[in-house]
Amino acid sequence: MTENWNHLKAQLEFFSTPFPQEAIDFANLHRDELAPFLVEVLTQVSAKPSLAMQEDYVLHQYAMHLLACWRDERAYAPLLALGRLDDSVLDAVLGDALTESYGRCLAGVCGGDTGPIKALIESMEVDFWVRHAAVHALVVRVLEGDDDRTALLAYLAALGENEAARIGDPSYVSECDELIDCLVQAAADLVAVELRDVVERWYDAGLINRSWLSREDFNTRLANSYEATRAQQLARDQGYVTNVKTEIGGWSGFHERVSPVAAESDLGSPASELTRPLPPKSWSPTPVETFVRETPKVGRNDLCPCGSGKKYKKCCG
Repeated sequence: MTENWNHLKAQLEFFSTPFPQEAIDFANLHRDELAPFLVEVLTQVSAKPSLAMQEDYVLHQYAMHLLACWRDERAYAPLLALGRLDDSVLDAVLGDALTESYGRCLAGVCGGDTGPIKALIESMEVDFWVRHAAVHALVVRVLEGDDDRTALLAYLAALGENEAARIGDPSYVSECDELIDCLVQAAADLVAVELRDVVERWYDAGLINRSWLSREDFNTRLANSYEATRAQQLARDQGYVTNVKTEIGGWSGFHERVSPVAAESDLGSPASELTRPLPPKSWSPTPVETFVRETPKVGRNDLCPCGSGKKYKKCCG
């Protein structure tokens, strides 16, 4: 047992190229034996996040996604604990998984017990992006057919009304990131025509950040059928985590863009169509971009380009 774990750990503990598909296949083959070790990795990192801040350390990322693929409920408690880490370490521990897959991992391992996920959503002490991911976790469970859509819409409406009252209080000081924006996004994902009137009222009151979802886009989303939207979301891998490579294989560290000069001279093909493995010194969890940006990408911890002096994730992000 220990021998198999040591073998897997050696393959996955630190970032290396190419993507370790053989190690993932090995883990899937020995899942019953290896799952407790992976749960322990998450438990240790949630208790001591500095473990995940070692250069190139990624074992916890593989553990999180493997256990989510296996729908292993033993991962639920440590994943919840990760969500309650201080904002100062969250980005370093979870990287872009926080906004890309953390909520979907929660959805897959909760075993139907969504109370702790709702506790994350409702806690003012939890990082905004964790609350956002937790809202999406509830949406995912409905999209996957494991939870009731009507019950979730009622919860979103009640939570939104509480948020609207809080934001509308004269003594309220804006936090820039507002949970009510996430709730409107969730309503759109669920084609919540039942909530159109209440959401319209929130727009009328100026409570919704239109950079998240404009009123026009919200109503456009509601013009689609729920089943068509659901099928589209699941086709875009917005349901449960089912494949580790789908979630992790897109990290930019696994790929290097070929320069136009090299591409033209060496291969005679457009640079935008070519990638090759890159063995980096450090891991970058940012997914590979499939488009060319006209302006530099703003990191979530960078100063917001609007000039507010706040971090991007706490302002226009």
